[in-house]
Amino acid sequence: MARSFQVEFPQLGKKVRARLLDDRAPQLSELFWQTLPFECVPSHPVVSGFSVSLMVPVVWTRPWEHAVSRQEGDIYLYANAQHIVMPYGETTEPNKVNKFAEIYPEDRMTMREIGAAVGQAYFAGRGVEIRANVSRYEEVLL
Repeated sequence: MARSFQVEFPQLGKKVRARLLDDRAPQLSELFWQTLPFECVPSHPVVSGFSVSLMVPVVWTRPWEHAVSRQEGDIYLYANAQHIVMPYGETTEPNKVNKFAEIYPEDRMTMREIGAAVGQAYFAGRGVEIRANVSRYEEVLL
C-alpha cells in the first residue's frame, strides 16, 4: 500500500490527500515522509500560474529522481526555495520538476478551491492568515 499524507487548511475547513511515489522518487519520498508532521504558511505564485507552495524542512541536493512537466494534481519539490508545490490549474513555467507525490483524484476539485482561497488571501495582502498542517494519512479500508 502506498504511503499517503494530507494537507489540511483549518481556516478554510478543507484538506487534500496525496500518495507518495515511492516507486519513482524513493529517496525524496522518504526524506519528505521523515519531516511529517509540520505546519507552515502557504504561498501562491504571482506570475507563473496557479499553484500553492508550502515551505518544507527538506534540504535536497541530489539529482532529480522523477523529472516531469508540471501538471495539476502533482506535487513536486522546488528545492531552490525549500518548497513543495501543488499546481491546481495551468502553470506557465516550462522546466521539468522533481515530482514525488500525487493528490488523490477525488480531492483535486477541493485543491482548486483551496488554491483559489490561498491566492485570494495572498494577493489581498491584508494579513489574512491561512495555515497548512501536513501530516501522515492512513487509509481505512472497509
